[in-house]
Amino acid sequence: MSDLQQEATAKAVAIAQSMALGLGVAPISKLTTEQWGLIVSAAIFEWLRARSQQAVTEGIDPDLSFAAIEPSPRVVAIVEAILPRLADEVAIDWDKSLMSWSGSEMVEFLMAARRLFAETETTMKSDSVVRERKERKMDELNDAIPSF
Repeated sequence: MSDLQQEATAKAVAIAQSMALGLGVAPISKLTTEQWGLIVSAAIFEWLRARSQQAVTEGIDPDLSFAAIEPSPRVVAIVEAILPRLADEVAIDWDKSLMSWSGSEMVEFLMAARRLFAETETTMKSDSVVRERKERKMDELNDAIPSF
């Protein structure tokens, strides 16, 4: 872990600890789901904020600095989303070990995975475009009330 990542992680842990102590619940096993949600959300937000601040300080676009995370959380989400469909679409004996798959079975599996990944990614991109259009339209509709 780089020094910058360690610094961001330390800040995230500090905010989580501060919140947990501020809730006044001991032991932590007594925390409610909502309290855990607040702590985890605050820690994630603090980590993202710290990494964004580091990127800006170094003259890097913060969005691009997050795009460099490997594996990308977005890619992992897509792979997880296609797994159930992949199992249904590929006629492979799932009881066999990967080492015993034939070359054609492996190609069929990988091609199906690639196709499903591309379809899901395309759907996500088109959903994103639709969402951006809706947000722009809402911005147009939410004009400030003129003062008199």
